[in-house]
Amino acid sequence: MSEEEYAKVPRMEPSQASRPVSIVELKRLARESLPASSALRQLILFEPDLLPADEAAVKAKMFSRLLQYEVGLRRVRPAA
Repeated sequence: MSEEEYAKVPRMEPSQASRPVSIVELKRLARESLPASSALRQLILFEPDLLPADEAAVKAKMFSRLLQYEVGLRRVRPAA
């Protein structure tokens, strides 16, 4: 990421950044929607139920990218 792009990233106020965010619903969705063999499912389920808001924002972006990757792999795999 360039310095110019980094400068455009919205910042949270310190009080907002440390506010806990629940990912319990995300865990439920992962448990119900992703196969047991999914690395993303395991990664989400290993997280604590509450994350600081700034950490949750970063992880949400990472989870989104991993989900796109896993869905892409499932589309490419030939039927057994």
